[in-house]
Amino acid sequence: MNWRNADIRFLGLPWWALAAAGALCLFLLFWYWRYLRRVSFPGPMAPLVLRFTAMASLLLLAANPALFITTKQPVPRRVAVLVDTSQSMSLKDESGGRTRYERGLQASRLIHEKLKSGRTWPFGFSRRAAPASLDSLAAKLPHGPATYIMESLSDPDTGEGLPLTDIVLITDGRDNSGMAPAPPGGVRVHAVAMGAPGPDINVSLGDVDAPDVAFVNKPVRLAGDVWLAGVEKGRGVAVELFREDKRIAGASLKARGPDSHGLPWSVTFTPRQTGMHTLTVRARAADLAEKVTQDNARPVFLNVISGKRKALIVDAPRWDFAFLNRLLAQQEKIEIHTLLVTAQGPRGNAPRGVLGSTDRLAEYSLVLFGDAARAVTHAERSALLQYLRRGGSVILLGGENSLFAAPDAQWRDIIRRAAPSGAASGEAFYPQLTPSGRGNPLIRALPDPDANAAHWAALPYLYSFHPLNAPQGADILAEHPWVSCGARKCPLIIALKAGRGRLLMLPVQGLWRWRLARQETAVFETVWNNVFSALMEPEETRPVRLSLPKRYFPLGEEICLEA
Repeated sequence: MNWRNADIRFLGLPWWALAAAGALCLFLLFWYWRYLRRVSFPGPMAPLVLRFTAMASLLLLAANPALFITTKQPVPRRVAVLVDTSQSMSLKDESGGRTRYERGLQASRLIHEKLKSGRTWPFGFSRRAAPASLDSLAAKLPHGPATYIMESLSDPDTGEGLPLTDIVLITDGRDNSGMAPAPPGGVRVHAVAMGAPGPDINVSLGDVDAPDVAFVNKPVRLAGDVWLAGVEKGRGVAVELFREDKRIAGASLKARGPDSHGLPWSVTFTPRQTGMHTLTVRARAADLAEKVTQDNARPVFLNVISGKRKALIVDAPRWDFAFLNRLLAQQEKIEIHTLLVTAQGPRGNAPRGVLGSTDRLAEYSLVLFGDAARAVTHAERSALLQYLRRGGSVILLGGENSLFAAPDAQWRDIIRRAAPSGAASGEAFYPQLTPSGRGNPLIRALPDPDANAAHWAALPYLYSFHPLNAPQGADILAEHPWVSCGARKCPLIIALKAGRGRLLMLPVQGLWRWRLARQETAVFETVWNNVFSALMEPEETRPVRLSLPKRYFPLGEEICLEA
């Protein structure tokens, strides 16, 4: 035993308590000695020494002395290697080089190979440290949403119940966990830094607000916001609009600080040609090199037309016509022509001759045909059918004198009348959405299918309909709740491709009641606006617009898109 490494430590009462107790003992002994002399006790030193020895022993026991002998024994290293798996580790600091994550994995392999005399345990961490093999880490992409260094330092557990000697931390960022526990004491932490010494610079273009349709030779305004990170205050940021790599408009902004969130911008340009324009909005910071450029640009699809789209309404004077005519009149990009067939002759701003000419009908993007079938000729019905099959869009509405009540022979492959089975057709009913109709964008009033179905169920009831068998290839969106037409319930809303055209059939009467119900006005207008927009837009050029519930998503998170 090496006594040079030994020392005595007192583990009992603190020194101030022992000092106070010693002073008290000395006072009591002094008082006792004076008492013995006053009573002339023979041999007073013997009892005094005995009491002093007892008190000193009690004080020694209260001090709790302990003998410590220090010995040194080599312990093999037990090293935890923590590799940062947050999203920023996927960045490349040099063009064409490896990502920070790939370099971090290489460093962890090198540590594993060099420490032959010890043992290493690899961990991946973002919010928490999780044990993993080097191969499993290499097979994954860094997708963590944050870098919780302090929390991760307290987590590593090899599962063997023995303490670690060292922790190697491979990361590219500072701790952003807020309040966190301290790392375990006695463990040495070694940091291996990845990435550039300065802050990461990023210019991100947010959502672009742009119209779907614009007029030729009329100014069009596009607007949005830019998100900046690591860009110093006053630095210029350019937002530019391109068409086929040719710059056509731009705006200059100034950064408000290192992190400027939601910096607004707007540009205006005038299209000179009709057709579908594919534009690109790009944002960049002058003289700054970004590591991530995928979020610097966004495409914009703009359908440029020469004038307002034309819609023709052929009907008889009734409430359904009045409400639909008023709703179409609110559309600033639609020019409405009406042709009302009455006993006194045609009325409206469309000439009667337009019905008999397929070429003149082709000038219209949409034709609504209602309660006027008995007043039009065979040739005019034929022209409407040819317009549909050549690529036109038609909406057929129900009524006593509609095509459903008096179908022409050439329309019978589309309008297939049926003998209903069930309650009388005059009994009030509520249309029921089919599984296909619950999520169909044509008749969707709300994004959520269940909420949409609930709104449809709350609409005012209808009284009359035309029993039909759906034509082959039709998509039935709504049906009668109990009356059957053949093998299934009678269809009430039917969408169909006929030739190159699109047809929507509503063999019901009294749709105006939905507009009169004050609480359901939004449903009425939303559904009809969906129908007008879908049928009047050229099918092959309609862009799909996706919206996201939030701006940023960590890799691996499930995303729900609305189109």
